[in-house]
Amino acid sequence: MDDATKARLQWLDESASDHGWNNREEINASEKCICSACGQWSEPAQITKWYNERHACCPHCGLTGVVVGSRSGLPLEAYENCRIPE
Repeated sequence: MDDATKARLQWLDESASDHGWNNREEINASEKCICSACGQWSEPAQITKWYNERHACCPHCGLTGVVVGSRSGLPLEAYENCRIPE
């Protein structure tokens, strides 16, 4: 992954952090969701696990606090099939 991609994903991760927690309403109002950790898309109906009934758990990798809905307004396509650099 080149430095520009790493920088873009880092910015997106920081911007998405407000949308990864306490996001049940936003997820349910979204057309699609993406996991900022594993980069996999899902539909809101695929999210069946919720931490404390408020925070979406990714149906692909199981992490909490990393699922962001399209309703967030962020350019989520940048996460597609990518993992956030460590």
